[in-house]
Amino acid sequence: MKRKRSEVQAFAELATAKYQLNLEDNVIDWHEWRKQFPVTEKYIYLNHAGIAPLPLRVHQAMGHFLDDATNNGAVNSDRWEVTAETCRANAAKLINGAVHEIAFMKNTSQGIIIAANGIDW
Repeated sequence: MKRKRSEVQAFAELATAKYQLNLEDNVIDWHEWRKQFPVTEKYIYLNHAGIAPLPLRVHQAMGHFLDDATNNGAVNSDRWEVTAETCRANAAKLINGAVHEIAFMKNTSQGIIIAANGIDW
């Protein structure tokens, strides 16, 4: 079932407002940031870039996606695409880049392989 374009646009506006990065202040509240990682209440976590704990907001977003996919199949795939594109736009803004410069990779190894294949050895 295809959604009307206006419904997708309305969801995009909602997703953008909910997950928009506020980079205007350039101030980080480290106490609030740490609250996103409950693991830090029990452990001093020294990430080695292998496996890392998820922040609460990622856990919640993944839970919403999994619930939606489980209960509705791919009916809301337009919304998933809007969420992914909103994430891509926020990542670009974070590094002062362009949206077309941001790509989602399965893992670090895939990203390194793609970068290495782009070099004329």
